[in-house]
Amino acid sequence: ISRYSVAMRISNFEGIKEAVRTGAGICLLPLCAVKRELLDQSLVKIQVQRVHLKAKIMLIERHRSSTTPTIEAVKKFLITGLTRAE
Repeated sequence: ISRYSVAMRISNFEGIKEAVRTGAGICLLPLCAVKRELLDQSLVKIQVQRVHLKAKIMLIERHRSSTTPTIEAVKKFLITGLTRAE
């Protein structure tokens, strides 16, 4: 990708999708961010072969929030599952 020129950087999914819809380029987005657009065919998926992507993600929560046992179980599952996947 370093050999390609980055013309713009947009920090939110809606802005990115709108830029693609208006013809400003192509992008990589998580499937969950474009499911609706794929269904209504305002955007189309391009099949990419032999590409292995790695992304940094963060698990976030409210500062000083009280949690439930369910939230704690999900956090534990994500933290241990993501650590093992590395």
